[in-house]
Amino acid sequence: MSRFAGDLLRVLSICAVLIIHGTGKFESGFAREHDYTSQEFIAVFLNQLARFAVPVFLILSGYGLTKKYQAAETIELREFFLRRATRIGIPFVAWTLIFALTNQLMWNPGLIGSPGLWGNALLDIAGKLPTYFFIQGVDYHFYFFIIILQCYIVFPLLFRINSNWFWAALLIWHLLWTSPAHILLYKLGVTLPALPSSSIVFWIFYFYSGMQWARREPERRSSGFTMLAFALVFMEFIYWSYANPGGSTGDYDHFNRWTVLLYSVLFFLSRPFARSVEQRMGQRDLIPKLAGVSFTVFILHTNILRLLEFTWISRSLFALLLLLIVISFGICLVLDRLVPWNSLRIVLGLPERRV
Repeated sequence: MSRFAGDLLRVLSICAVLIIHGTGKFESGFAREHDYTSQEFIAVFLNQLARFAVPVFLILSGYGLTKKYQAAETIELREFFLRRATRIGIPFVAWTLIFALTNQLMWNPGLIGSPGLWGNALLDIAGKLPTYFFIQGVDYHFYFFIIILQCYIVFPLLFRINSNWFWAALLIWHLLWTSPAHILLYKLGVTLPALPSSSIVFWIFYFYSGMQWARREPERRSSGFTMLAFALVFMEFIYWSYANPGGSTGDYDHFNRWTVLLYSVLFFLSRPFARSVEQRMGQRDLIPKLAGVSFTVFILHTNILRLLEFTWISRSLFALLLLLIVISFGICLVLDRLVPWNSLRIVLGLPERRV
């Protein structure tokens, strides 16, 4: 896979994350009304189309790390963990604390100008930090930090395992923990423990798949099967929206589905648009630049979305999504251009500048 194709997949994946978050409330509206002529129905289509986002991110992470260390054949553990702790751990800790303090101010505006009240607020934050760091994250998208850090912890071990049998075992493991396996197992009298969505149990197959494809370099596949897989993802949502009337779409609209597994894997293997976009853009560096700031976009976009939802723009699906993507990437590109200090760039999730 070319570097350009990898960058394009990264950009498509972060745009897909923004689409998923931007369409959430519209999707819930469709599940209540089932109006096929509404923008809510279009939101469902876009939301399900974007479901490859997190799985492909993890595949790319496993792929990139394996490519980096493949030539060396061994991993210097101190350097590896220090690099990962710096690149991912520092932004995770910094932004967790920033978001936690911001949440306290939003819930308790009286804290402003009242130093005496901060003691209880800080104790409340301290009590929630284990949950923020290990279970669900301080904001609804921060669970990805927990997932990727777990993957980094096991990477040196997985790197030493180059086995199709192990890969197949992980696939079976993944299928057992994802929908609709829980329904089938329940009928057999087996109930699996409830785990947070940040658990590596649900994601390790994608990460290891990226590692194996880095070693094997599969040929680009036709996008036809990818679109068929997407049709299954889409129809599954429609089915459950009728089967679970009035219920929360979160009960069935998640990444941990067999249909999403199939769709995500085929999306990565087919790499839609990569060849045509690369031919049209030639040597221009727009896609690499967007890929470079994608981590910062991921960190900041939920607050941009919240601000947009306070305006009339939130009533228009297309205006909301367009502005969310343009403003998120725009702010991050400006930061990438203006921030010179690598210490601050690390906190912001920006790529370090070479001296």
